[in-house]
Order: sequence, then C-alpha cells, then structure tokens
Amino acid sequence: MADEKASARTRRFWDGRTSSGMYRSVAAGVIWLSCLQVFVVDFVVQAEWVALYPVSEGYLSDLGNTACGPTACSPRHALMNGSFLVLGLLLVAGLLLASAARGGRAGRAMVALAGLGWILVGLAPENENMLLHLVGALLIFVCGNVGMIVYGLRLRALDHRFESVWSLFAGAVGVAATALFLSGQFLGLGLGGMERLAVYAIVVWAAVLGVTTVVSRQPTATLR
Repeated sequence: MADEKASARTRRFWDGRTSSGMYRSVAAGVIWLSCLQVFVVDFVVQAEWVALYPVSEGYLSDLGNTACGPTACSPRHALMNGSFLVLGLLLVAGLLLASAARGGRAGRAMVALAGLGWILVGLAPENENMLLHLVGALLIFVCGNVGMIVYGLRLRALDHRFESVWSLFAGAVGVAATALFLSGQFLGLGLGGMERLAVYAIVVWAAVLGVTTVVSRQPTATLR
C-alpha cells in the first residue's frame, strides 16, 4: 500500500499535478522559450562578419567557422558555436523536465537527438571536424523535423489539440524545407534562407510550446 501511494505521488509530480510539478513544468517552458537566444546571437554574429554577411547565400555554419578565409570570416565564431551548444542543452533540458507522457518515447528521443546534433555542431565547427559537424547537422535536419511530427501525433492522441496541430505544422515545414534545401530548390529564399527555415523550425516550435506552458500555468500544459 505504501509503495502504491508513493508511486501515485510520483506520477502526480511528473504530470504537473503537484505544486512542485507545476514549478517544474513552468521551468521546462522557460527553458524551451530560451531557445530563441540563437536568433539574437545569429544577428549579433552576422553584424561582426568581415564585410557584409550574405544571409541568403551563406551557410549558417559559416558563422561558427573558426578560420578567416576568402569565403568565411566570422570574428565572433566562439559566440555562435557557444549558442549552438547552449541551444542543444536547452532542448534536452526541457525534455528532461517535461512529463515523460508528453510526446511519447519516440518523439522525445528524436527531439533529444536533434539537441545532441546542435551540441555536436557547436563543438565541431565545419572547418575543424567536418564529419562530426555533418553528423550533427543530419540529426538536426532529420531527427529534429521528423521528431516534431512524431511528438505532435502523440499529443493528438492525448487530445492536446493546439500543441498537436502546431507540432505537426512545424514539423511539416521543417521536413519540406529540408527536402527543398537538399535538392537545391530555395524558392527565392536563397541557400541560407532555406537552410535556416529547415534547422530553425525546431527552435520556434520549442519556443511556442514553452509559451503555452508559461502562460497557462495549468497542470494540463503540454510540457508537463
């Protein structure tokens, strides 16, 4: 009987149905909302680029390139790489604080792999370890975008309508942008624009889910 009561209390905590669980849920929301820091850093690092950074034609990874050559010279590369690293940690930390029931095992695992991808991209700049950098990028492109769709399908099964629709939409945009980017079809956005649409989809997705949790502060919030 004591074990059953302890188990019930544990479930209520992880579902956000206790005061401690509520604070944990809000913390998860704030953490995912903080993923938006990468946009601020992206803008700041672009401003420090030697000459004028070609947003539509430059790879995002060029901002983290640690060498200064004829095609890439980013004086604030350490800031950009640090932002990638922090982004990955924030995505994973939000998942750890969120209820294990939300998103399902598959969806959560894929989003976590996307977080790992951002960490690898930050730790292995393109000019220092291209193989590891590409592995990280692949995790972001594939696991991140497909993971949002899987996450959304699980939320749909739990009847979280808005969060489910948003997750499916964001994932679909990310998958489509990835396919267009890899096929060289940029639809007027340029190489850099389409790449950012593909990899930043998960950032906006996480931030919106973070807002829904912070604003609602209800036990049924998605990240709980």
